[in-house]
Amino acid sequence: MMKRNFIFIFLLILSCSHTLPPPPVNFSNKPVVIKEFFLGPGDELNVFVWRHPDLTLTTKVDPWGRIFYPLIGEIQLKKMTVLDLQKRIQKGLSKYLVNPQVTVSVKTYRNLKIMVLGEVKKPAVFPIDRPITITEAISLAGGFTLDAKQTSIIVIRGNNQNPTILRLNLKGALTKADFSQNIYLQPGDIVYIPPSIIANLERFFKRFESILRPFVDLSVGVLIWRRVEEW
Repeated sequence: MMKRNFIFIFLLILSCSHTLPPPPVNFSNKPVVIKEFFLGPGDELNVFVWRHPDLTLTTKVDPWGRIFYPLIGEIQLKKMTVLDLQKRIQKGLSKYLVNPQVTVSVKTYRNLKIMVLGEVKKPAVFPIDRPITITEAISLAGGFTLDAKQTSIIVIRGNNQNPTILRLNLKGALTKADFSQNIYLQPGDIVYIPPSIIANLERFFKRFESILRPFVDLSVGVLIWRRVEEW
């Protein structure tokens, strides 16, 4: 009798849970998707100008995020990608050359670190030697745990006083080859994978499957599962 009472209470909680309002969210569901990697202090760059070996050089971004280039002078690289810098140099050289052909590449990236926390198998701080995407970072951390909420991955970017909070849905990237939110991480980014209440309930349900099966038929089990999914 006690076991039957427990099952009844458990089913009642599950059947009512979908009526509860979702918890408030203080950040946008539409993150700023940054697909390029910003240059920064310590990056070593190769600049190649076709047919102009005197303008072809290797330079390093100084601690203030600047480089100095012949004929142009100081170039501030704040929030500038390789392509942005390439266009900036090409525009500057256009005053002296006809249709300059400029190619910029990164010879050596600076010492980069990111942090992956939450529902991953090996949460840690990871040094990286190149730009990586968020799915690559999660792979470095051993992948998701069973309780990971893949539809609400949080990226904390910037300083502690004024951080930028991004909310990403990676389920499509992993199941439907939709990589629109598989952004490149920036140095110092913190990736947090929250636990999924749905995942916890699913595991809890499976643990009690042997107890529930004698008391409920398949149709009731499907109904319970749908309601858990809706929560």
